[in-house]
Amino acid sequence: MNSILRYALAVTSALTLSACTAPASDRQGAAGAASAPLLAPNPNLVVQGIPPIPQSLVQQVARYTDFRGHAFVDWHPQRREMLVAHRKAGGNTSQLFRIAGPLAEPEQLTDFPDPVTRARYEPRDGRYIVFERAAGGSEASQVYRLDLDNRQVALITEPSERHGIEEWLHNSPQLLISSTPLDKTAQGGKRTTITQTLTLVDPASPTSKTPATAALASMRR
Repeated sequence: MNSILRYALAVTSALTLSACTAPASDRQGAAGAASAPLLAPNPNLVVQGIPPIPQSLVQQVARYTDFRGHAFVDWHPQRREMLVAHRKAGGNTSQLFRIAGPLAEPEQLTDFPDPVTRARYEPRDGRYIVFERAAGGSEASQVYRLDLDNRQVALITEPSERHGIEEWLHNSPQLLISSTPLDKTAQGGKRTTITQTLTLVDPASPTSKTPATAALASMRR
């Protein structure tokens, strides 16, 4: 939830709560509370005809305007460890966190302006994860590898297409990725036709890619 929407919700909730619950004596003395800390509107929001909102009132309604639950993402292949998606306090987007064991404190793994909510552990020993991320609200998702030892992030897909994580090949470090061209007219295509390809990629060596149809045909032989 972006900051503008949170501000609008806070203002709406605060005004409603103030109108419904504030005693008449409090409303009459509102002028004397002008020196109290006030909620500052987002600079991108035009505010007209809205009275100042005290921070104390914002804190009262925060429980109704700020939701930061945890969503399960994936299990570690060998340990009692999981990935979850969560928006930390003060954050604007959900990011990936690692929970190393039952009741362990979540450890943040990603920190980007855009949300990161889809990821998979490497299926053999979980030494790295792969995750999807778009940039700037483009929804043109790319797939990245995050090495858990050193926290290095590497792009493993081609930015001219939109990509999605499908699944790991059984008992293999090869990942099945779906891809859709961003330019629907590329390679003789049409905007009315959506062409999707499936590719097997080893995230540890992303330059080696195999079309899924060719790989499956080879396995059958």
